[in-house]
Amino acid sequence: MRCNTDRRRHSFACVLYALLFMGLVSGCGGTEQADNGVTEPDPPPDGPDVYEGFAFISILNQPQGQVSYLHRVPSLDADVTVDLTEAIESSGGAAMHGGNGTGAVFLSSAESPRVTRYDVTRDGTFVQGATIDVGGTVGEAAANVYVASPDTAYYFDEALLRLVTFDPTEMVLRDEIDLSSVRPEGALQTAFGNPSRRDNELIIPIVAIDGDRFPIIDAVAVILDLETNTVSITRDGRCGYVFDSVVTDSGDVYLAASPYYSAHNFFFPEDFPPACMLRIPAGERTIDPDYFIDLNAVSGGLPTGGIAPGPGPTVYLKAFDESAVLPSQIVTPFFTLALSGWRLWSFDIETEASESIPSFGLSSGGIGYAIAGDRRFLGSTATDFSGTTLFDADTLEEAISFPGFPNGFVELP
Repeated sequence: MRCNTDRRRHSFACVLYALLFMGLVSGCGGTEQADNGVTEPDPPPDGPDVYEGFAFISILNQPQGQVSYLHRVPSLDADVTVDLTEAIESSGGAAMHGGNGTGAVFLSSAESPRVTRYDVTRDGTFVQGATIDVGGTVGEAAANVYVASPDTAYYFDEALLRLVTFDPTEMVLRDEIDLSSVRPEGALQTAFGNPSRRDNELIIPIVAIDGDRFPIIDAVAVILDLETNTVSITRDGRCGYVFDSVVTDSGDVYLAASPYYSAHNFFFPEDFPPACMLRIPAGERTIDPDYFIDLNAVSGGLPTGGIAPGPGPTVYLKAFDESAVLPSQIVTPFFTLALSGWRLWSFDIETEASESIPSFGLSSGGIGYAIAGDRRFLGSTATDFSGTTLFDADTLEEAISFPGFPNGFVELP
């Protein structure tokens, strides 16, 4: 991928690439099935009828371009070994989605508006199934797909700002939901942020850049009712580029501007005020006008953004420490996001107490997480995208490590 190195301009695809390489949701490129299926010995006769474990995609940057690897593992513990020779290899950067009782995973890409189903047999073999074409165009990054249940899934079409509903079991299209009204005024391009599920609702942040390719200061979230397929829209002009979301045990939804926006605040503080965190209270569908957290104040003045769940009322944020890198490395907001100069901070949403977590070390600005049953994991990807380690979000102890950067985790079945 080629990224504009102009100090004030950037490719939107590069922005999404940087935001999502640890976000476990999206990516760039296409898929082409290889014939090296994943196998392991059959479980005992009284074992489950479907594979029980986890599937994920990792992407490696190779001389010939990006290569995706579709894996399955029995757990996400640190002692699990990930072997690329046992993965399904495909050219390009695929994104993976699925789970929620389907016993399958679903692959999408940025090269075509198609979604392909892969069933996972009881011995862990991926079996390619049907492909559906949702029509229209594709964005610069692989589309998100959210599988709500065995009979309902959603394709997030960034280019046309719509949700296409389909049956993930029968692999047939159903309907579409027009979201064009959420496009901020003056937006050149829009993208879906990291969604969160709250009971039968899906909260979907939407971000945009303007004609000068700057983040637009307008917080927008779509609340999708998964039972009725209706949407409500909430927006707030106090905060810009709200990309990340977290749902607490109490049902409150917290929305935070991304570390990419915080990098803009670092370069151009006169144009981009500090990143903030907003809240949609439990039982509500609008942003609370009385709640506002200045994220820079949380870290003592460092450019801070992103959000990921921690133990109890704690969430994690990323803050850029310019003293941790060479001045010559700080060139553009995009490349600053990729520097290993970001520190992990914890923030208690009840007491508003915060602290840096030195034991996590320095990493790039991306902050992503995966939820597996009752466990949550933070991702830490090398700045050259060569490898990723997951950490238990409650204890910050190391979990599974693997080559490349992730583009989706699914708990099966």
